[in-house]
Amino acid sequence: MAYGVSRRPKPAYYEISGEVELMFQFRDETLTVRVVKAVGLAAVDKSTQSSNPYVKMYLLPNTHTKRKTKVKQKTVDPTFDQTLTVSIVLPIIIS
Repeated sequence: MAYGVSRRPKPAYYEISGEVELMFQFRDETLTVRVVKAVGLAAVDKSTQSSNPYVKMYLLPNTHTKRKTKVKQKTVDPTFDQTLTVSIVLPIIIS
C-alpha cells in the first residue's frame, strides 16, 4: 500500500493587483523592513471577495533568510505594521 500527501491543486494563475507600503533601513549589518500595509489586493476567494494575505521576503541567493508576516484573515486591504529583520554580514575589503 502506498501512502502520500494529498495537496489541493493550484489554480492556473492568480490575479495580481494591489500596492504594498514598505519602509527599509540598513544599519549595523541589519536590514530592517517595516511592512506597513497593503491595499487593493486581488481576492483569491471569489465567493467572499477576500484573501488571507501575508508578506514573505528573502534575500537571494540564500533563501534561508526567509521572513514572513502574520497572515491577515479575510481581507484585501490588510494592515500589517510588522518589522522583519535580517542580519547581513558584509565582507571587509582591505586595500
